[in-house]
Amino acid sequence: MREQTHPIQSIEEELAEAELSLHSGNDGRARVQSRRAVGLAVTAWHASRGEFSRRPAIEHLRHIAQDAALPTPVQKAAARLIKNVNDRLSADYTLHPVRDARIIITYFLQRLTP
Repeated sequence: MREQTHPIQSIEEELAEAELSLHSGNDGRARVQSRRAVGLAVTAWHASRGEFSRRPAIEHLRHIAQDAALPTPVQKAAARLIKNVNDRLSADYTLHPVRDARIIITYFLQRLTP
C-alpha cells in the first residue's frame, strides 16, 4: 500500500512504473498502470470541485470516452486505453498507453480548481 502523497506525485510514479513496464515488454501491466494514473488525475479533479468519486479507473475512462463535451483527442485516448492486450489486432489499440494517459491527465490537471 502506498503512503499518502500528493496526487501529482502519485500520478508521476504510476507513469514512471508504466514506462518501465513497457520497456521490459509487459504491455498489460503498463496499460493497467497508465489507467491507474488517469484514475488518480480524474479523482483529484473531482476532489478539487468538492465532489467525491470512488469509480475504478476503467469506469472513469469509459465515461471520458463517451463524453461528447470533452475534446476529441481526450475521448480517443480514453477509448484506446480501454482496450486490453487481447485487442492488439484492433485498429484503435494503442502501443503508447503512457502517451494516451498523459493526454487525459494533462487535460484534467489543467482544470483543477485551486
